[in-house]
Amino acid sequence: MPKNNKKNSSPKEIELSERNVILIGLVIIVAFALIFYLSTQFLEKEENFGIGDTSEIFIQAKNGNISFSNIEKQGSQVSFNWNSEGLGNGSRTISNIENSRDVAGVYEINESIETNATNPWLSRAVFKELKEGKNATVWRLSVQNYSGLVAFIKYNGTLLKIGDGKFSIKINGISKQLSSILIQNDNMEVSEVWDNEDNPLILASYSKNETRSRIMEIKTK
Repeated sequence: MPKNNKKNSSPKEIELSERNVILIGLVIIVAFALIFYLSTQFLEKEENFGIGDTSEIFIQAKNGNISFSNIEKQGSQVSFNWNSEGLGNGSRTISNIENSRDVAGVYEINESIETNATNPWLSRAVFKELKEGKNATVWRLSVQNYSGLVAFIKYNGTLLKIGDGKFSIKINGISKQLSSILIQNDNMEVSEVWDNEDNPLILASYSKNETRSRIMEIKTK
């Protein structure tokens, strides 16, 4: 009868083997936890950068695409260059991005101006009021046509938050989902704003179920 050469493990060897299995399991758990932590930290940073960390914005609009570049924020001022299909290019300095209630941001051919109009952002004060569920009083723009002459008239209007959403966008070439708030003006037109007090970008504007403008990509510094 053949001999059984299989060596039985001693209790000490079995104990060491069990400890190794436990140790390997703990290492795997810690590794997964670290990967999860680092990934959430990266997303948190990327999805909450401020105006001053923004480099370029690319907008697809019904009346011609527009881009913003060389964006700089110093205190309550924001300056940037803009380039628009059909309107040429120019520069703009927003005087008071913190408290201005002027959302009537019209861009005219090759203009370079200092203005209180905060487009393509909302001011921090207006954004906070909307987040709190308040009606935000703002200066809006009405386009009037008088016998072929177009006039831009500013008037007092209101904005109101009507919901929350998720907005698909590319950030530095990578597809992302940004949390957003939906706001409505007195003409029942809806805009989607990034839910970020430090960078309340107007992500998209809609009128009668039609998209008038939409930010397609943001690049950071």
